[in-house]
Amino acid sequence: IDDEDWQGLINYEESLKPKVIQGNFGKQSLKELWAEYVKTRQGSWEVSYIENDVKQATRIINKCPKVSLDDDGANALFNYLMETTTPKQTKRYLKQFSACLTWAKRRRIIKENPFPDLIKTIATKRKNEDITDINPFTVEERDRIIEAFRSGKFERFSGSHTKYADYIEFNFLTGARTS
Repeated sequence: IDDEDWQGLINYEESLKPKVIQGNFGKQSLKELWAEYVKTRQGSWEVSYIENDVKQATRIINKCPKVSLDDDGANALFNYLMETTTPKQTKRYLKQFSACLTWAKRRRIIKENPFPDLIKTIATKRKNEDITDINPFTVEERDRIIEAFRSGKFERFSGSHTKYADYIEFNFLTGARTS
C-alpha cells in the first residue's frame, strides 16, 4: 500500500465515524423548526397529508402570536389552539408539533419537548363503547322496505327495482351496511 492509498483509507475511516452535532439549543423558534422539519420529512409523507394537515398546521403556527419553545410559548400556543379550534383539533396539532420537536431533539437542536405533557391534559370525547348494536331501521321498517322492492311500489319503470329485492333482503339479513 502506498501513501496515497493509505490516506484514502484513513479518510474513509473518518467518514464512517459518527459526527458530533453541536446544538444551537433554544436559538430557533418553533416556526423555523417546523419549516426545517417539513422540508426534511416531506419526501416520506403522502401528498394529501402535506396538502391538508401540514399546510393547516403551518397556517396555525404563522397565525399564533407567540411561538417560542419555552413553557410560556408552549402554553400560549396551547391556549391559542383551544380558543380557535376544537379540543380534538388542538390535540392533533400539538401531536404534529410534538413530532417536530422530537425530531429536533434527536438532532440536538433543542433540549426538551414541552408538548407531550400538554397533550395529556386534553380530554377528547371517546366513542361510547356501550353502543355496539347499530340498527338504523326497526324490523317493521326493514320489512316494509323489502316489501316495497318486491312489489315495485315506487318503481318509475315496471320491473326496474323488483329484481333487486332478493339482494336488498340479503343485505339486511346479513348485516351489510345500509348506506
